[in-house]
Amino acid sequence: MKYLLLILLSCTTLSPFCKAQDSSYIKIPKHYNVVKFNPTPMLLWNMDNATFSYERIQKYRPNQSLIVSAGYLILPSLLEGNVLNLINVHSTQKYGINVGVDYRFYLSRQNAQPAPSGVYLSPFLSYYGYHFSSDVECLIAPIQGTFSGTLQVWNLGFGLGYQFVIAKRITLDFMLLAPTFSHYAFQRKLDIELEKEDKDVVNEEINSAIDKHFPILGTFLNGDKLSRTESGKTFSAGMRYNVQFGFKF
Repeated sequence: MKYLLLILLSCTTLSPFCKAQDSSYIKIPKHYNVVKFNPTPMLLWNMDNATFSYERIQKYRPNQSLIVSAGYLILPSLLEGNVLNLINVHSTQKYGINVGVDYRFYLSRQNAQPAPSGVYLSPFLSYYGYHFSSDVECLIAPIQGTFSGTLQVWNLGFGLGYQFVIAKRITLDFMLLAPTFSHYAFQRKLDIELEKEDKDVVNEEINSAIDKHFPILGTFLNGDKLSRTESGKTFSAGMRYNVQFGFKF
């Protein structure tokens, strides 16, 4: 609710400004709807990822629009296969979602064409939720266990972008610069009866995989490496970039 209130406050604060700046320049759109496909999560993490969004231009404020997005999310595996000749990890479940809402202000004074074409400013709120679970088999004793975890990320930010309209209906949407403030919550658990020394070595391998695939999660890992392995929460600043292909109607 805190994040939602902040983004709504941003929209309320910016709305009079944009209206005052551009009211005499606002052009009436021919089409008020855009459906889009976002390949960015697919290119960054997994080819099975798919994210779609819907943009609706406001009828009474045709230089502003509301965008909702949702998608299926798969992230890289932390452990899989033979690990240090101690355990064998078989991935059994990996699934996640990403959802978000953006509110856009198209800068009518700068844009030659009506929305959704041209330069825009856009506060946004998004959520990423991910869960994985794996079966673990010990290679040095007849022991079995599990390795599981969850990741939740809330992102609040403000973006600058440009949307091209090609051949009257096709859109190409670039988020060029978007400072983001994020909250990360991460949990993981290796549940198998190993000797302490062996389990510590495996945990070190897990930590290395986290640092490699998700560097920001390294902020959870403070102090003794062998005691930093269960969970953590942190805030971080970053940047958001994406490109989307769409069709307006």
